[in-house]
Amino acid sequence: MRHVKTNLLPFPARHDPWNKMKRRRIGSSMRPFLIVLVLSLVAGGSIGIAPELLLFAPRTTSPTVSHGAPRIIDGDTVQLGGQRIRLAGIDAPETSQFCFNDEGSRYPCGRKATNYLAKLVGSDPLTCEGDEMDRYGRLIAICYAKEKDINAAMVAGGWAVAYRHYSPRYISEEEMAKASLAGLWQGSFQMPWAWRQDKRPAEIPVSTVHATACDIKGNISDNGKIYHLPGGRWYEETTIDPARGERWFCNEREA
Repeated sequence: MRHVKTNLLPFPARHDPWNKMKRRRIGSSMRPFLIVLVLSLVAGGSIGIAPELLLFAPRTTSPTVSHGAPRIIDGDTVQLGGQRIRLAGIDAPETSQFCFNDEGSRYPCGRKATNYLAKLVGSDPLTCEGDEMDRYGRLIAICYAKEKDINAAMVAGGWAVAYRHYSPRYISEEEMAKASLAGLWQGSFQMPWAWRQDKRPAEIPVSTVHATACDIKGNISDNGKIYHLPGGRWYEETTIDPARGERWFCNEREA
């Protein structure tokens, strides 16, 4: 006679009502955790986020607000407490940068810009708001003194330019400053980002057409002497070497 293996229970385990009750209890106890886990994955947007942040990862960060008496670092940087703040949407001459006035004289436009910012702020406390940090650990922010947008005031006064590469916010203020020959626009100057790329003050002759930025690159290549306009295909890749006779120009006629 063949022996047939049977369950020790009087009926199959899958029909055991006690097992079913246990499964029901376990399912009920796990349900809140599973709900939180699913919501966390939706908020995090990815299963690949760090395990310790999985249940609490926010979708966006809240703006950082700093308030207090500032220390002026340069024409587009201040410090509130221990936090350095880069004024968003603008670019001012570097502290050691020189420009040319309407009489052709070289002057320290970087220090002028710093002093202008200090006068704008005066003894008023600043309130700065932003939600991004730059690679140097500075908060990128718009700052206000008595509800006045200091970033806008620097551009309108002609001692900073709209940082168009990052924001179009202050283009109208720049155009007004340029039209009225305010600040930097009284003569000729290198755009701050172009000056930083060159790493030192360029000996730029005064343009016969004032109120323009000297940001045209005069380059000597295998094809001869050529110049590159901002936005051109090879503009960003081209560096200026004055030792080879290369230089910056203020307008295409000079170039």
